[in-house]
Amino acid sequence: MKSLTQTFTKKQKLVVVIVVILSVAIGFWKWRDTFFNTYYPDDTSIQGQLFPNVANTKIETVENVLPFSNVKYDKIIIRIGSLSSEYDDSNQSSKANNIINRKTLDENFKQWLIEAFDEEEAKKISDHIEVYYRGEKISEISY
Repeated sequence: MKSLTQTFTKKQKLVVVIVVILSVAIGFWKWRDTFFNTYYPDDTSIQGQLFPNVANTKIETVENVLPFSNVKYDKIIIRIGSLSSEYDDSNQSSKANNIINRKTLDENFKQWLIEAFDEEEAKKISDHIEVYYRGEKISEISY
């Protein structure tokens, strides 16, 4: 301990302590930014993460402006288009093929959405979520 006292003056010790504290603070802020960017991305990332390969899927978000809220979004609205044919939800429905039975696909897809929805995880991102499939609100997973 005497060698440490003889090596550094009080000013040098103070500078070393300040540098260590600043390093820890900067490291924490960098980690925090990385964490939030990973788990709470911006709007374009949400669009890219939820049903990115499904045509006619639209995601609308409303930013949370409450200062004491723990979530980024006040409301998220997810609108999923038809999975069986691009013409199902358009004025050209007569062009739609029936290779895939739309009625069966719609019923099973809605059931899958209800079973796969994780409300606990969703509440970490938004206060309110509404999910629509082909214009019909799925009330079991909307809160």
